Amino acid sequence: MKKSKILASILAVVMILSIALPLTAFAEILSTNDQLARSDATITVTSPKNLVIAYTDFTALRLFNVTVSTDGQETSADWRDRNYAYTPAPGLQNFLDWANTNSNPNRTIPYGATPKEFRLFLESLIDPSNQNPGGVSVEVPEGNVQDITASGYIYGADLSYGAVMLELTRDLENFQNSGGVTQKFTSYIAAQTVAGHEVKFTGLPYGYYMVIGKGLSDVPEDHSKKVKAHSALVTVDYIDKNAEIRLKADAPTIDKWVKNDNDHEENTYLDWQKWADYDISDTIPFEHRTFAPNMFGYDCYEFIVHDVMSKGLTFLPNSVQINIATGTHGTAKTLTGYITEGVNTGANRTNDPGDSDYIVTAVAITSANYDELEEKLNLEPTDIGGTYIRIRFNPLTFKDFNNETSADLGSVPITIQYSAVLNEKAVISEQGNPQGNPNRVFLEYSNNPYATGSGENYPDDEDEDGETGETPEDEVFVYTYQIDIFKYTNDVWEPDVEHRDAENFIEGEFSDNGTARLALAGARFELHKNSPTGTKVEFRYNGISAGGINAFNKEAAGTASYMVNDEKLALPITNLNQSPLATVTTTTTVLESPESGKINVYGLDHGVYYLVEIEAPAGFHKLEAPIKITVGRTIEAASTSLYDRFIGNYKVSWMYQPHGRSPVESGDTVSCIDVLNLTGPRLPGTGGIGTTIVIIAGILIIAFFAAAIVASIVVYRKRRVLNALK
Repeated sequence: MKKSKILASILAVVMILSIALPLTAFAEILSTNDQLARSDATITVTSPKNLVIAYTDFTALRLFNVTVSTDGQETSADWRDRNYAYTPAPGLQNFLDWANTNSNPNRTIPYGATPKEFRLFLESLIDPSNQNPGGVSVEVPEGNVQDITASGYIYGADLSYGAVMLELTRDLENFQNSGGVTQKFTSYIAAQTVAGHEVKFTGLPYGYYMVIGKGLSDVPEDHSKKVKAHSALVTVDYIDKNAEIRLKADAPTIDKWVKNDNDHEENTYLDWQKWADYDISDTIPFEHRTFAPNMFGYDCYEFIVHDVMSKGLTFLPNSVQINIATGTHGTAKTLTGYITEGVNTGANRTNDPGDSDYIVTAVAITSANYDELEEKLNLEPTDIGGTYIRIRFNPLTFKDFNNETSADLGSVPITIQYSAVLNEKAVISEQGNPQGNPNRVFLEYSNNPYATGSGENYPDDEDEDGETGETPEDEVFVYTYQIDIFKYTNDVWEPDVEHRDAENFIEGEFSDNGTARLALAGARFELHKNSPTGTKVEFRYNGISAGGINAFNKEAAGTASYMVNDEKLALPITNLNQSPLATVTTTTTVLESPESGKINVYGLDHGVYYLVEIEAPAGFHKLEAPIKITVGRTIEAASTSLYDRFIGNYKVSWMYQPHGRSPVESGDTVSCIDVLNLTGPRLPGTGGIGTTIVIIAGILIIAFFAAAIVASIVVYRKRRVLNALK
C-alpha cells in the first residue's frame, strides 16, 4: 500500500511536468499580432577587406512579413524545426501587377500573379553561397515554377541563380523608382557604418528582406565608380532577430613594379622596386601584381589592364607572361595569351584569340590618335611617341578564376610580367633635372553584377561589356644618366731667362693660364665598369653635334656624342613587334675628343666607372692612372629600401693624377669631368755647343787635312824633279 502511494505520486509529478514543459516553451513564443508589432531586428552587412562601404549606400526592401513558432525543437538550429508564416508586405501586390504588365523584352522569370505564387518562386531559389536561410532544395507542390536542377545552381532551363537574382534586383529597383504607383515597398536605410567595412540596419520589423548596396575600393577617393554588391535575401524573425550578410562583392587593385638590375656591385637594393636605373639598350623587366576578385553573381567579368609606357621605353609584346595562383579554376598555372600582330607560337600562346585567356594589343601613341586616347588614359602631350598597352582578359572565363562563395577564402593572385628596352629616346637625368622614364598602369573592372553584358564580343576585342570602374594609377620610373668630358691643357711653359738665353732655354716652369683652357683633340679613351680592367662599355657614335634642335642629347655644338649601346640597339625602331636588338648595329668602345675637346656620354646605369686614356694627343703625356668616376643618385630613404624613391639630381664625382702632378679630385655633383693633359720642353742636346760649330769645325778639319795632303804631294813632286836634275 505504501509503495503504491509512492508510485502514484511520481506518476502525478510526471504528468504535471509533461503538461507544464510545453506550456513553458510555447510561452516564450509571442502571438502573431505581438510578433508583427515588434521592430527590434537587425541586419549587419560585412564587406571584404578590399571594399569600403557606407550606410548611405545600402537599402533593405521588406517583401514579406514573417511570424515563427516551433515544433518543440527550441534548441535546434535547423530552420526545418520551425514554422514560418510569410504574409505579403505593403507594396508586394503592386510590384507583381507592375512586373506582369510592364513591357520588358528581357523578362524571362515567372514571378507569378499573387503573393503566394511569388513566395513559391522564391522557395525555388537556391543560393550557392548558402547565405539564404532556406538554402536547401524545397518541394514546390503547386508546380507553378520549374524544379531546381544541376545541383541547385540552375533555375529553369538556362538561367543561373546569379541571372535570376540579377533580374529580380533590377526589377525591384525599377519598381521602386517607377511612377504612377502610390504604394511601394518600405525601404529601410542602414543606421551606421562601423570601421568602413560593416553596415548595420537596426529597428527592423520581422520579415523577409532584399538587401541592396555598393561600396568603393579601399582607396575610394581615386575610384570612378562604386562596386555594386550582389544583393542578398534574408529573413529576420522573433527567434533569429539578428541576421548577418557577408557582402558578395570585391574590388581589385593593381600595383606596378620594375626590377632593378645588379649590373654594378654597389647595388644593394631589392630586386623589385618603384624605380630602377639602367643603361640605354638594356632589357628591363616589369611586373603588375593584381588578383581575381570574388565574382559571385557575374555571368561575365571585364578585367582590362591599361598601361602607358613613355617613348623612352620600347615594349616587347611577345614577352608578356601571365600567371595565376591556385583558385576555383584549379592549381596555379600560366595563362594562354594571344598577341595582336605578334608572335603566337610556342608555350602559352594560341593563334585563335577566341581560345585565349587574354589578348594583348599595343598601340603607338601619335598626334593622330592622341585625342581619342587622351580622355580614357588621362594622357599628357609628353606621352606622344609612347605606347599604349591593353591587356583584356576573356570575360567569359575570367569569372571562373575566383567564384568563391566566402570572403574568408580570399582573392586569387595574378602576376603579369613583360619587358621593355630602354631606347635612344630615353629622358636623361641630368644636373638639376631628375626626370625619369615613366610606366604607369590602371585596371578597369566590372563593378555591377546586375548590369547587362555577355562577354561575347571578346574575340573581336570591341567595347567592353557592362558597367566598369577603374583603380587609381600606379607608376614606376626608369632612370639613366650621362657624363660630360672635357679634354684640355691650360698650362704655359715659361723659361728662366736669367740662366739661359730665350732661344735656347732649358730651364723654366709651368704656370696656370687661368680660364684660357686650350681644348685638345685626338685623346682616346675607354670606359670600364667597376674596375680599370672591367667590362668595356660599348657605344653608338652619333657624330659631332650641331647643337640646338639637332643635338642628339642637348649637347653643345661641336661635342662628340656617344650613346651607350651595350646590347646592340637597332635604330631606328619602326615596329612595336620588331625586336629592337640586332647584332648588325655598329658599336665602338673608344671615345675620341674632337676639336672642341668635349665628349658627351649618355645612357649610363649608376655605378663606378674608370675612364682609361689609351692614347694622348700628339705632344702630350698620357694620364698616369685611370680616372675613377662614380655615377650616383639622391635617394629618399624609407623604412625598407623597397620603397626608396629617386628625388633629386644624379651625382658624378671623379679623381685622377695628371702626369707629374699631384692627384686631382672633384667634389660631388659636378657637371663635367675635366681631363688635363700636360706637355713639356724639348730635351737638351749633349756637349754644350751648337751643332753649327761642330759642323764648321768638322769642315775646317777636313779642309786642313785636305790642304796638308795637297801640299805634301806638291813637295814630293818638287823633290823628285830636283833629284832628277842632279
